[in-house]
Amino acid sequence: ERLIWADVCRKRNIENIEDIGFAKGFSFALTQWRELITAFDALRTHRNMGVIMIAHCKIEKFENPETETYDRYAPKLHKHAQALVQEWVDEILFMSFKVHTKQSDEGFNKKKNRGVGSGERIMRTTERPAHIAKNRLGLPDEMPLDWREYEKYLPENKNKVSSSSSSKPQPAEVTNG
Repeated sequence: ERLIWADVCRKRNIENIEDIGFAKGFSFALTQWRELITAFDALRTHRNMGVIMIAHCKIEKFENPETETYDRYAPKLHKHAQALVQEWVDEILFMSFKVHTKQSDEGFNKKKNRGVGSGERIMRTTERPAHIAKNRLGLPDEMPLDWREYEKYLPENKNKVSSSSSSKPQPAEVTNG
């Protein structure tokens, strides 16, 4: 995203995307996002390549019309870019460590919650109040953060038995025309 913002600044001869005013810089950046998504679509369609985009997360306020406002994790992108990307992608997988809380007695009728984890990394594939997620592959709600587990659900592997060689990256076939 920073590269897209830098491109907008370069084209407009400004220092900072916010110098455009009234958040127009972020709207101008959507043009570059659309060009990038079009290029990704071309890779997917004409070269049969998958595209994996990785983003950090941020905690944002979510104003759910059915409940009170609450915090949740979301991709760390500007809200307009996030909406565009979220609509285009097939999956949004929220990766984290598996964590649970343990309550301890601090005395004097005080309880304290502590986060406890084993270091196990997981992918969450279905949206929940705590995070954004999406999947069109029929993935389980939660699965290990392991490529071999994920690739079993890819359309080309759905009906195959995964072999040990399938976990290695395969060279892409390049054709002219």
